[in-house]
Amino acid sequence: ITEDMSHPITSFSVSNDGRCIASSCLDGVIRLFDKYNSNHRIDARKKVFQKFHSLHTSGNYKLECAFSSNDEYVVSGSECGAVVLYPVQNSMEEGRILRRHTAPTCSVTCCPQSSS
Repeated sequence: ITEDMSHPITSFSVSNDGRCIASSCLDGVIRLFDKYNSNHRIDARKKVFQKFHSLHTSGNYKLECAFSSNDEYVVSGSECGAVVLYPVQNSMEEGRILRRHTAPTCSVTCCPQSSS
């Protein structure tokens, strides 16, 4: 995808609107890529526009990431047992831990529709 990827990708997810790609890597970082360039054309050389790593731990397990149904959050599992929400648009917001389990949380998914 880009020169910013130097560690194995364990999971990737495309946002529901198709504009962003999230990748979870063994270095413990979730990277967000914008699929389009400034001219609204698909760009073959995607750049990372946001990175998440502060609330989840990774390095030994394949952890999945997913977009919330409204594309406002990237959801990730964690080796510490947490399920973590990272905000896509507001880089000043820290994120939230939803729940802790006693074993690693490796798989996550989101409901395809938001509740109205």
